Amino acid sequence: MKGIALKNNIAVKLLALIVLSLVVSTLTFLFLGHHFSFQFWTDPSHYAGNLVMKYNSIILLIFLISIGIFIGIFIFPVNKKLTYIKYLTNQVSRISEVHELGLAVEIKGNDELAQLALSINAMSRELQRKFERERENEKTKNELITNLSHDLRSPLTSIIGYIDLIKRNKFNHEDELTEYIDTIYHKSQNLKKLLDELFEYTKLSNPGIRLDYQEIELGGLLEQMIGEYLPIFEREGLALQKDFPREDIEIDLDVEQMVRVFTNLLENARKYSIKPSEVRVSLNKAPDHVRISFINGVKKLPAQQPEKLFERFYKEDSSRTEESGSGLGLAIAQKIVELHKGSIGVEYLANEIEFVIELPLSQYSGFTLSGSSRFEHEF
Repeated sequence: MKGIALKNNIAVKLLALIVLSLVVSTLTFLFLGHHFSFQFWTDPSHYAGNLVMKYNSIILLIFLISIGIFIGIFIFPVNKKLTYIKYLTNQVSRISEVHELGLAVEIKGNDELAQLALSINAMSRELQRKFERERENEKTKNELITNLSHDLRSPLTSIIGYIDLIKRNKFNHEDELTEYIDTIYHKSQNLKKLLDELFEYTKLSNPGIRLDYQEIELGGLLEQMIGEYLPIFEREGLALQKDFPREDIEIDLDVEQMVRVFTNLLENARKYSIKPSEVRVSLNKAPDHVRISFINGVKKLPAQQPEKLFERFYKEDSSRTEESGSGLGLAIAQKIVELHKGSIGVEYLANEIEFVIELPLSQYSGFTLSGSSRFEHEF
């Protein structure tokens, strides 16, 4: 529709220019013809000689002047527009053939061709953005493949090595054989966990994913998870403290996915906290959202830029040891929170790290005074 309107506007303006040129040149011809005819026939000296030849020469001169005026009014402006169209064509060719993405064409005037130039500039910028996004996606894909290859190769190499030892009976006694088998099992479990997390991340990145929302009492869910982790934390010298409001907070969540987020943050606290120390979990309600915070002490801040912790396969330790995890846990947590239209961030405090989750409250959410809505979930 836009292209048709532009074409029609240019055709109308061209037609108007032709009409104007014809009218002006015709009026000029009539005016000069009348003027010279009057001068010719009222001057007695013109009667000498060949009258017809003289008269025709004057009329021819007037006609040529009219043609010149037509050319001046029509041809010159049209030629100027054609030159600009040729310039635009060359610039578009540079964008499409030479790939000079982001190239801006010069805007002349305020007519339809100027609007076309603006559209070309907008197209050029959009192509540049898409190209840069594709290049970034390609870079991310290559990094993903590289990191995944590294994380798969390490346990596979160990598994193959131990199987080879068993195959060639390179063990001294049954206990050593059992140790080899246990190591193979442990490495295989790590491999399975990595592949499961990669599958989960890929699934969560699918635009067509749908969450299974349920209305739950958020404090009850966190209480149950803390109860599950309390003895684990105590064995490792960690005190698990909570700060929840007395009122129940009803919220719509995909419970299974959100449990995965909370589990990941609690596991991170268990793995990387200073021992002995304290891990604090708090829950607060604002008018339109809830805020969940996980705080634990750390010996060393894990990254110069906190947001890097949410990158896929990010690990602070360049050796990428299996003890540091797959590097996908926080990336998966971020995906899940974002699918809930929420946000997750990290802040560095004095020798502490805090992960903060903010989730929007549903339109039916609110405080309830009943404690019977506590949610029970199997971990």
